[in-house]
Amino acid sequence: MGPPTFEMRGASASKLQSGSLELMETSGNNIKLTYFVSYKYILLALAVILVLACLYSLILLVLGAFLIITFGIELLSQKSNAKDLIARILSAEEN
Repeated sequence: MGPPTFEMRGASASKLQSGSLELMETSGNNIKLTYFVSYKYILLALAVILVLACLYSLILLVLGAFLIITFGIELLSQKSNAKDLIARILSAEEN
């Protein structure tokens, strides 16, 4: 009769949660192989990607706020230093 032949087909939507593999004997040497794709792993992967994207956005938001605050403080500090320097130059010229 020769080696068995395999037929592979997807499962119906009602069985997609089982995540199992079935081998069913059919006529002669034909073996029907039915596989079930589990959607819970696909949904889990999508949820993980969504959470990581949110965390990445949050980290960038915090980092951006930190940089804006830091450079803002630095600019204010340099502005007051510039005012002091101008005042010293003007007072030195008056003397």
